[in-house]
Amino acid sequence: MPGITLVGLGPGDPAALSQAARDALANGQVFLRTRHHPVVIQQAAPAGRPAFEDLLDSDTPLATVIERWIDTLLDAARTDAVVYAVPGNPLVGDATVRVLLQRAEEAAVPVNTIPASTVVDAATAALPPSALALGVQVLDTLDLALAAEHAPFGGGEAALSPLQPLLLTNPGPARVMAAACETLARLYPDSTTLLVLNHTPTGELHSVETALGSLADATGDMLAIYLAPVSPLESARHATGLQRIVARLRAPGGCPWDREQTHQSLMRAGIEEAYEVLEAIERDDAAALREELGDLLLQVYLHAQIAEEAGEFTLEDVIGDLSAKLVRRHPHVFGEAHAADASDVLQRWDEIKRAERAERGVDEAAHPLGQIPAALPALMRAQTVLRRAVRAGLLPFDPDMLQSRWRALAAGEEPVSAETLGDALLATALLAAEAGLDAEQALRERTLALEAAIRGHTAATPDDLY
Repeated sequence: MPGITLVGLGPGDPAALSQAARDALANGQVFLRTRHHPVVIQQAAPAGRPAFEDLLDSDTPLATVIERWIDTLLDAARTDAVVYAVPGNPLVGDATVRVLLQRAEEAAVPVNTIPASTVVDAATAALPPSALALGVQVLDTLDLALAAEHAPFGGGEAALSPLQPLLLTNPGPARVMAAACETLARLYPDSTTLLVLNHTPTGELHSVETALGSLADATGDMLAIYLAPVSPLESARHATGLQRIVARLRAPGGCPWDREQTHQSLMRAGIEEAYEVLEAIERDDAAALREELGDLLLQVYLHAQIAEEAGEFTLEDVIGDLSAKLVRRHPHVFGEAHAADASDVLQRWDEIKRAERAERGVDEAAHPLGQIPAALPALMRAQTVLRRAVRAGLLPFDPDMLQSRWRALAAGEEPVSAETLGDALLATALLAAEAGLDAEQALRERTLALEAAIRGHTAATPDDLY
């Protein structure tokens, strides 16, 4: 009967293979996840069977390799009884099965499962009793490799936390291992030691300690890889680790200075950290930018922790609100809408913001400019007000009036006063908005250039700058 039967091969002991699995391997059109498994070697005549790992020798992207493999299985299953033999239990920790189940449902191809003991069962017997006491994350090594291959746009794809025990299934071949190690290196310290669980031809397991940096070169018939949880104090390369550290600083018995801080007392620090980020960007100093972004991120975590203590909101609320907002305001990315260019994006962004305010009961007519932070620098605030007013058709004067006043002031035809100088600065901000430039940044860059010229020359002249 056409369709697919997923056969669990178990952790490796051929004697533990069920009779149903033996019958399926003997009678169906067999496809293998790997040839390097004791049951496959003894029961499934691996030399003549197609195997997923055979497709991994090329430079084809891994996601494409998986899709082509699933296409092969589904095409065969439309006319024949297909058996897909997978280490362990096929429904636990296998990335190819996950994709296959989704695609099979879409294609209306029936799928049956013959279960077996999981890799977790074998690991429980092979590892120390305390190793899995905190629960365990089970991931296919292929998932980590996919996340690495999708870099720099694969952030967050590997849904794992180094603060919890991790068991990686289906290790190998070399290409997958090398890419998976790249993902692990983003989250675990270089000093991390792993346990590689190998199975012998008879299905017995033995563990070998391996350094993270050497994992890509590991050899043998690997069944799984175990990584112990990492303390956030040892290596907080994960958002949750940083959250725990900040909470500890604020907790009773923590840091006296951190415990005294409030939203208000941290206001100046937030501004200073933001400007230090800008300074690192202006210097094109990646190392400094990395450090300053961390300092700015600390402000977010501190404010969220203070708010949680007051019962206002949590860090998860902040992240959840932001994530929902980004998805909601980018329907051209996460939905069916279309945006031809950046101007279309901005127009849609404004429309969505207005709809959001209307849902909250905010009178749009009463707030034509929206919310503009009062703490913005004056020139930046001026450009924001002018840009929004022009876009909404609400500018209360002829823009040429500002330009005329600016020229009159420059020509000495009007006295310099707070009013005339303010109009001149408004004219500059309007000119920047019309040109798509950032007036604040333009002035900052020219001021820095002037300062450098002055510091570099005892007697600086305009020629030194221009």
